Amino acid sequence: MLIDAGPRDQRPVQALPDYGLTYCGEALSEDLTIAGEVRVTLSVQSNCRDTDFVAKLTDLHPDGSAMLLIDGAIRAMYCHPSGEPHHLAPDRVERVTINLGHICHTFGAGHRIELDVTSSNFRAAPATLTAAIRYWRMTATPTSASPATPFTTPS
Repeated sequence: MLIDAGPRDQRPVQALPDYGLTYCGEALSEDLTIAGEVRVTLSVQSNCRDTDFVAKLTDLHPDGSAMLLIDGAIRAMYCHPSGEPHHLAPDRVERVTINLGHICHTFGAGHRIELDVTSSNFRAAPATLTAAIRYWRMTATPTSASPATPFTTPS
């Protein structure tokens, strides 16, 4: 694994300008325990031939901290029912199911259940070429990178 295990506050990544989508429930009136397998099914459409989809289940605390509980990712071209690699087409909606794994967690009263959907989870999962190019375009400067060295790891 490329990052330390355990809950991490998601506020720094959620603040990025192109982070993704965040769905947030109402504050819970009482404790709520969930247990079992967590899966997220999306209907997606993309102008990229391949991309990643990442789902994150987060416990949003009353103090504003957004603690990651569990996450999962899937590369779109490998989710076709045939099991064969299948490129996305811009005019086609695909069904994508992301398995986040199993969990047993109690959300406290006053907490909110949050679900984030993004297209990358860099450092926890390898980037697709699409994400790597987007990262390079955001970070490259004439002195720090050139087309011959399109991707540098941030320090």
